[in-house]
Amino acid sequence: MTKKNHTEALLFIEKAKSALRNKDKEKAHEYAQAAVKLNAENEEGWLVLASISKPEESIKFLNRALEINPQSKKARTGMRWAVKRLRKNQQDTTDHIKTTPKKKKEKREFSNRWAISLFLSIVVIGSILMFCFGLPAVQAQSFVQKEPRPVDALPKPTLTPTVTPTPTQTPTPTPTMTPTPSPTADTGYSSYYYHSWDIPEEVSGDNDFWVEVDLSAQMLFAYRGNQILNSFYVSTGTSSHPTVTGTYKIYAKYPTYTMIGPGYNLPDVPYSMFYYKGYSIHGTYWHSNFGTPMSHGCVNMNTNDAAWVYNQSTIGTYVFVHY
Repeated sequence: MTKKNHTEALLFIEKAKSALRNKDKEKAHEYAQAAVKLNAENEEGWLVLASISKPEESIKFLNRALEINPQSKKARTGMRWAVKRLRKNQQDTTDHIKTTPKKKKEKREFSNRWAISLFLSIVVIGSILMFCFGLPAVQAQSFVQKEPRPVDALPKPTLTPTVTPTPTQTPTPTPTMTPTPSPTADTGYSSYYYHSWDIPEEVSGDNDFWVEVDLSAQMLFAYRGNQILNSFYVSTGTSSHPTVTGTYKIYAKYPTYTMIGPGYNLPDVPYSMFYYKGYSIHGTYWHSNFGTPMSHGCVNMNTNDAAWVYNQSTIGTYVFVHY
């Protein structure tokens, strides 16, 4: 990159920030794109793009900024903000799908009530009109004197009324509401959450396997030395049963382990790795709501993910837990 490109990139960054102050996101996006095109190693350009993009795109741009500067506080704060926005959007979509059939049902019930009310109103009005006008006419007719019948008149045959069958109404089947399946959470962005900040001194500089549990992000990151290997969604302790924080070592590993405590009895919990008293990282077969605190303090993982960590770890593997 030439010095001219570097200078022009800085100029575009300033223009982008100015456009943001004037609430012109379109111009800000245009200037920021021009800046990173001239200098792809400029952290500020990616940060500007992240601030005006959709959550999925923001995570990509913030990941690029962290590759340039892993210690960037702006990018780290932005990453948490973007993930929260993405989760909120997914939750709003799920809630909308769940409430739509309910609204249709309420609308159909309202239509039925309206039809019944209209029918009853017609019956009542008809009864009133019959009482006011029809009954007096019938009574007046009964007092009319008929002329005497001649003696030699032929008897008039009595007509037998023919019964006309009333057509039977075929009931219209009520449409059955087909439930709309809830969308599957998009976990494709998990790889953009890799980071290498806050590496504990105990593992910095060596080539040992270790894990980091980020309670705020509900993520587990696996490292070998300073190199990220993998990342997984987890479910840690709720506010009533918080997960402990600090730096620990795995002191026991069990392929299966029966866990019993207040309010739970879980036989054969797979791939259990204990790192502090009764706190462990383990597989989970009783729920799949990873990304949300659910446990009594342990780190719940998808069973296949836990198996991967179990096979990589040893007794003495460092476990770094933080918010």
